Order: sequence, then structure tokens, then C-alpha cells
Amino acid sequence: MIDRNYSATLTGNPFLLFETRQVALLMKDTNDPKVAMNKIIESNLFQYSSTKSVPKRFNAIHKRISVLDKSLVDCLASGSVNEAKITNLLAIASSDRLFKEFVVETIACRLTSHKQQLTLKDIEDFFEYKQETIREVKGWTEKTIKKLIQVYVQILYQSGLINDRKSKTLQKLFISVDFKGKLLLSFNKELIECIAG
Repeated sequence: MIDRNYSATLTGNPFLLFETRQVALLMKDTNDPKVAMNKIIESNLFQYSSTKSVPKRFNAIHKRISVLDKSLVDCLASGSVNEAKITNLLAIASSDRLFKEFVVETIACRLTSHKQQLTLKDIEDFFEYKQETIREVKGWTEKTIKKLIQVYVQILYQSGLINDRKSKTLQKLFISVDFKGKLLLSFNKELIECIAG
């Protein structure tokens, strides 16, 4: 379920596909988040040099996965990399209000127009508008905004929505009819169509 509040938590919890697949695999076996997190820490499944950040990352990933139908959790756990990337992207958009608005208001507009180049100015304009119109975002520091911009570009690149971090050329993601049917069990049609070719 999408968070009604605006948050900058993506600065510390970016795309995290590898970690998300690990969590999804464990959540197939247990519905108990504490058991899954303890297993990640005990076996160092995230392969971090320190387990200090594991609880925060796990909680962010669990929040994303909690919006998914069982078939999409299975897809994240053991499906194709491409389908896992798309599922993860939509799960992020469905659990982070600001990122969802970015996808709908900026990415979808670019993908449906003839201008498929995403510029740094496009992203900065999005954040500037949000700072002018949303009280929570207005209070964020310039450092936070810069970090969010970096993370948004990273998410777009790792999901396949842009093919190069520098040129930022957008490309619609291929979603088969069968896979779209699975996605519709967890995500609204409009959000899927924002990214789909």
C-alpha cells in the first residue's frame, strides 16, 4: 500500500534488487518478517561487510513486498531478472508516494512524447515544484534533494527505464500479456502503462 506521507527514505534504500530477491525467497517460506530478517543476519544473505544496516533495508524491502500478490513474490524470488526488475520498480512506486508521482508526472510524460531524453533539469524541476507545493518536501535540505536525484536516476537505470546514466534516454519496458495479467493483481493499470511498451 502506498505511503500517504512524503518521504526521503529512498536515499538509504535504493533499487536493492539482489536484497529484494533474497527477502522474497525467504518470505515464500515464512510469513514471519522477524524470522526472515534473523535468517538474513545469521547467514549474511545480503553479503554486507556489516549487518548494521540490514534491519533498515529489510524493513524497506518488506514494505515493498507487502503490496505484492503471491505470484509476484514468486517472480521476485525466482523469476527472470527482467520481470523481477519490473516488479521491483512498481513495488517501489507503490510504496513511495513521491517516487510514484515522479513516474506518473515526469517519466510517463516523456515516454508518451517524442522527447524521450530525460534531463537533469527535468528531475530538478520535478523536485522544485514539489518543494513549492508540498509542506513536507519544502523542509528538505539541498543535500537530501541531490541524493534523491542520484537515487532516482539509479533506480531508472537499474530497472531498465534508461539505458545510460549520462544520456538518460528513456525506453519503455517490454511487458508480455501474461506478465501484465500478474502485475494487474497488485498494481493499478495506469501505473503499469506509465512504464510499459
